[in-house]
Amino acid sequence: MKRRRRSFGEALADGTGFPDTLSVSAPDIHIIGTREISIDGCLGILVYESTQIQLRLKGRVLCICGECLTLKTYYTGHVSVKGHIFSLQFEEGL
Repeated sequence: MKRRRRSFGEALADGTGFPDTLSVSAPDIHIIGTREISIDGCLGILVYESTQIQLRLKGRVLCICGECLTLKTYYTGHVSVKGHIFSLQFEEGL
């Protein structure tokens, strides 16, 4: 029987006791009403406009649509977007 190989993030989570959400295997997304969204696990910004922001996540793209969208914070792996958020859409790819 063949064993499934664990990712580095899974091994790190198991070895340290941290929850899986802290690993790089899945983004952690927090939505605060319709005014702010916070994403951990962002790999880059693809589009940055006042009406649309596209973020590269592992294996997909997150499209944030709205008005007056701005980056509240941006540092390694973390992005916070504020503004009037109308919709979120996930696209497969990358």
